[in-house]
Amino acid sequence: MKEKILRYAKEHLIGFFFSVIFGATATVALFFFTSAPSSSLEVKAKLANILVEKLEEELRIDSGDIQFNSIISQSLGLSANNSVFVYATATSGDDIYRVLGVFEPQRQNILDKLVGRPGFYHLASSSLIPVPYPNNLLPENIKIEDYDLDGNKEIVIRVKSIWADSISSGLIVLKKNDDEVWRFLSLPSLSTSLSEIMSGKSPHPDGLSPVSSPTIWFGQPESPDIKFDEVRKSYADYAIYEDDWEVTHNGQSQEFITLRNGGVIEQMQHPFANHLQFGVVANVVDGNAVLDMHNLFIMYFKLGDTELERDVLWNWGYPMLSVVPEDLSGIDLNEFHQVGISSHLLNGTFFGYTEFQRVQSN
Repeated sequence: MKEKILRYAKEHLIGFFFSVIFGATATVALFFFTSAPSSSLEVKAKLANILVEKLEEELRIDSGDIQFNSIISQSLGLSANNSVFVYATATSGDDIYRVLGVFEPQRQNILDKLVGRPGFYHLASSSLIPVPYPNNLLPENIKIEDYDLDGNKEIVIRVKSIWADSISSGLIVLKKNDDEVWRFLSLPSLSTSLSEIMSGKSPHPDGLSPVSSPTIWFGQPESPDIKFDEVRKSYADYAIYEDDWEVTHNGQSQEFITLRNGGVIEQMQHPFANHLQFGVVANVVDGNAVLDMHNLFIMYFKLGDTELERDVLWNWGYPMLSVVPEDLSGIDLNEFHQVGISSHLLNGTFFGYTEFQRVQSN
């Protein structure tokens, strides 16, 4: 009887021992193969792989290499968890792509919740831009802030391109709306805006008109031989020094421009509506040599749903145009900002198309 008990205990003890070994090995293996990267180097490698897969999926290209130009980790909303924004460069043969990605924290799966570990990141937004040369659309400055106070931070990226004859500057804004979808916002074609204005197309909202007159022309001709009517007719054939780009953002194609030949973009705040504005001054393609002075185009934009849209609360949505060539470097956009705002002031009240606001006197 005693021998039977010992044999039974021995058999079950061996089985128990192997069960413990197998369970421990399986648990360790499960954690090893399902654990998220922990070091910065591992995280970057994983993020790069995700971007490569996105390039192959959306552009049908085999990305041979991807390098991070900039990578930023911080909270982009009301969540306490950090997201990651990357501005990267991918190459495929001789082709070059700028890749903008927003990675948000992934929800925990059941295993993550059981062991109390966070999930990894998922790609919430991707923007893929082909560029012809390595010096195109380089990131100059990146700011992340909740400019419209909606609880979601905007990512504002200043970019530049170096050409043989000049440098172009541009602006990209990644904005997350209430629908939790990231939008790619940038400047629309200024040449198109100029053409529309000169052809008589009004920036007024349908059925509305301004209560005062916008300021369209500025500058004084040095010669009395210059006739205003001739200047106006000339603008009908003018365009803006700008570069055209195409981006595939979250699977959808969009077009945007950057300012060629010395164009400037400055960030401002509307003094009455209190929204974010971007003042733009650009050289006009007026027949003068590239490095000469040119006629100037000035307009102010605000954040829209799908692009930076002209701000109808500055100069009623009209641009300001110089009568004669001007030195762009001598332009103070703050002064033009005030002039455009003053076009809305009448008898101590700031007027928009559908709203008005009494101005506090000093």
